[in-house]
Amino acid sequence: MKLLLSVLILLCGNKLLAQQSTPASEAGVVHADSAVNAYYKFTSPRSRLYNGREFIQYSPKLEGQPFYSDAELHRGTVIYDGMKYDSVNLQYDLIRDNLVIQHFDVYFKLVLVPEKLTEFSYIGHHFKRLVKDSTNKLPVATGIYDFLHEGKITLFAKRTKRIEETVTDVIVQRVTEKNYYYIIKDGVYYP
Repeated sequence: MKLLLSVLILLCGNKLLAQQSTPASEAGVVHADSAVNAYYKFTSPRSRLYNGREFIQYSPKLEGQPFYSDAELHRGTVIYDGMKYDSVNLQYDLIRDNLVIQHFDVYFKLVLVPEKLTEFSYIGHHFKRLVKDSTNKLPVATGIYDFLHEGKITLFAKRTKRIEETVTDVIVQRVTEKNYYYIIKDGVYYP
């Protein structure tokens, strides 16, 4: 009798353990899949756009403004990290050569990661990020360029601003602007 009871306990216990181990491991997979699906359901496709560092404002004593056109945010289109984003509040910082966007919570601005930025358009201008490397032999430095005309002949500009300081009784910081124009004809760059 003790032998029969021991065998029954072993068989039933083994069967119970086997039944519990399979669903538990499958449940782990189901829970992991559910967590991933929940993440994608509740995060907007725009969440990839809000990736960068916080924009640090310039001194309020600065004479002039560091942005392209004006100091206001304007709606534009951005191609960033392989995705196109429309109606983004943005401004182009010409001093630091960075694209700045309004964070979705509107309390601060973000500087987009330059390596993930492909191009953007706003206030009637189309900007592209060009990357100089040993294979493309571009005569221009890596940075953001304003493409003014594209066709058989392409005209683009590098727009820059810098802060110049003069010291008299007080330090005066003034923004100065300079533009460099380039032409591409038959694959040849002309400054």
